[in-house]
Formats: sequence, C-alpha cells, structure tokens
Amino acid sequence: PSPYWVAASFDADGNATSQKGLHTMVVSRPGADSMFDVSFPSHPDGAKYVVLHSSTEFHSLIRNQTSTSFRLYTRKSTNGQGVEGEGDVSLVVLA
Repeated sequence: PSPYWVAASFDADGNATSQKGLHTMVVSRPGADSMFDVSFPSHPDGAKYVVLHSSTEFHSLIRNQTSTSFRLYTRKSTNGQGVEGEGDVSLVVLA
C-alpha cells in the first residue's frame, strides 16, 4: 500500500498530470485567481494531516485545511495572482 493518502501533480489550469496514493485527489480552479480547491476522501487524522507541496511558482501556500480539503494559492514574486513559471504544482498528503 501507498504511504500517501493522496498524491498528485497538476498544471496551472488544475488538470492532473499524475495521480498516486490510496485515493484520488480532485483539483478545481474557482475563478480567475491562481488558487486551487483540493479535495479527497476524509482523512483519518481529521484536519491535522501532513501536507507537502512544491510549485514552479515563486510562492505557494495552503489555507482552510479540513479533513477533506484545503485551498492552495500560488503567487508571483510580487505576491500577485497568476503564474511566472509553468504553473505546475505537486501535492502529497501523508496517510
């Protein structure tokens, strides 16, 4: 079995480019902002699971973490919305 609850990479439009892990991660991009809603089946640790992320963008951060989702933002070097790199993001939630 995988050590990952969910693990995926996705592009600037929110399209998954790979999926790994025990469950499927769903990514959506609400609106024009460079933010992504990430969802998955309820985690056994509730909202206190470990998230690892990387991005080709200058800044990335996670907010609004619940047992089934969180919101990820990517920002330019000036902290504005949008992308400067390719917009790719990789996420891992440990099982």
